[in-house]
Amino acid sequence: MMVFDGGRLPPEQVSAIRLQAEELRGYAFVEVGSVGERLVPVLARRVQACVRARESGRTAYLENGFA
Repeated sequence: MMVFDGGRLPPEQVSAIRLQAEELRGYAFVEVGSVGERLVPVLARRVQACVRARESGRTAYLENGFA
C-alpha cells in the first residue's frame, strides 16, 4: 500500500467529497495522536511513520508499519 501526501484540502474541496457507497461508509479527519484508537496497529504505525517522514522531508519504506 502506498501513501501519498495530497496536501491540505480547503473547505470547498472537503464538502465536494463523494464516497462510493459500495467501497466506503465514511471518512474522518483525526489528529495523528488518536489514530491508534481508530485503526489496527499496522495501519496506525503507517500513518505515524507518514507524519514523521513528512516532517523530516524524507520518503519512508516500511514493512508491517516499521521502518
